[in-house]
Amino acid sequence: MGAVLLPPTITPIDGPLVFLAGPIQGAPDWQSEAIRWFAEHAPTISVASPRRPGPRISSDYVAQVDWETHHLRRAAGHGVILFWLACEAVNVPGRVYAQTSRFELADGRCATSATEHRL
Repeated sequence: MGAVLLPPTITPIDGPLVFLAGPIQGAPDWQSEAIRWFAEHAPTISVASPRRPGPRISSDYVAQVDWETHHLRRAAGHGVILFWLACEAVNVPGRVYAQTSRFELADGRCATSATEHRL
């Protein structure tokens, strides 16, 4: 398979990239299922999943945002951003489910990036 990219390390790759955008907190681990699908059906494609293995540490926020921004831009310019809004699996008190993903979709940053980087 192409590379599976996980935060916080930014690893250079060649070829197209699929960025797995969508909820993490409170969501089922749909990203692992997507990675397995690409491994079976498109083994040469690299996949960037923002879901970190293990518990998320709040001090990693800046590194996480930098990693996501880098890979979103890379996928928009040479690949695709795959959004999946999975149903909420676990309620996270004090947080609206998928609030960041909903903002990203409504803000249009991904669409703007894709338009600016068309080949």
